[in-house]
Amino acid sequence: MTVENDTEVFHEVRVEPLTGEHIYTDRTGTREAIHKSGRKLDPMSQAFCPRQWLDADGFVSQELANQYPRTK
Repeated sequence: MTVENDTEVFHEVRVEPLTGEHIYTDRTGTREAIHKSGRKLDPMSQAFCPRQWLDADGFVSQELANQYPRTK
């Protein structure tokens, strides 16, 4: 199986209501997944990963990344 970086992902951030500060969560996911979570994405964190690394919610899963490593 060929595993290619074909899926756009971003770091998820939450906005601190009192200060407006962006606080990074530990999650990286697709635009749609982050939107559904009610949080914001950091547009400067754009990256690409194999679609096989995404869980059912659209976030990058370390377990799936280990299961489907990139091949060179």
